[in-house]
Amino acid sequence: MRSLFIVSMVLSSCLLFGQKYGHINSRNLLDTLNETKIIAAELSTYEKALTETGEKMVLKFQTNLEAYRTEVAAGNLTAIRRKQLESELEVEQDAIGKYQQSAKESLEKRRNDLLNPLLAKIDLAIDQIAKEGGYNMIFDSSVSMLFVTDAFDISAMVISKLNTPK
Repeated sequence: MRSLFIVSMVLSSCLLFGQKYGHINSRNLLDTLNETKIIAAELSTYEKALTETGEKMVLKFQTNLEAYRTEVAAGNLTAIRRKQLESELEVEQDAIGKYQQSAKESLEKRRNDLLNPLLAKIDLAIDQIAKEGGYNMIFDSSVSMLFVTDAFDISAMVISKLNTPK
């Protein structure tokens, strides 16, 4: 209820003081852009390559673990060799964990590297529209807006601005 009151006050002040407000749903905007689809495809390819490498590491570990278990069951290992193989398996297991963490960080960095230039273009387009249109504020309706009317939606203007050749 309090949020509705605040939104009402903002809209009332907009009418009383002649201020101009707009909104954009950034999630919907990103979903409509071809650049986002290209970025998603590139990230998917990159993630697949990272996953394949990780799966190869896990498969190698499982093969080595099974060979170790077979040798232990057959009684073919001396105590020293058994400890040595256990140590090697632990090192392999740690390497898999480190790789998974590294792959996750690498994917996130790649996502940011690919998205940040697009987000900067969108921010620039919004800034230009705000200045050209005399907007006092532009809200992101994908983040906690209870109600917004389409009359204040500037998404089409942003898409048009993004598609305009420089």
